[in-house]
Amino acid sequence: MSEFVWRKSSKSPSQQCVEIAHDQGDVLVRDSKQRSGPVLRFPAEVFLAFVKVVDGQHHGSRGKR
Repeated sequence: MSEFVWRKSSKSPSQQCVEIAHDQGDVLVRDSKQRSGPVLRFPAEVFLAFVKVVDGQHHGSRGKR
């Protein structure tokens, strides 16, 4: 999967995090420490919903949508 453009979150406090790439409307996720390891694939809308929930919990608005 090296043909994809992988990027890390700009909010990550370290270089050890997940990386994401885009492929035909899906979001690919991999461990930055194991770049040749497994890759998870999510429909973009599912990944966006996940990020919104995680971000809401991070900012103390648990349960709000």
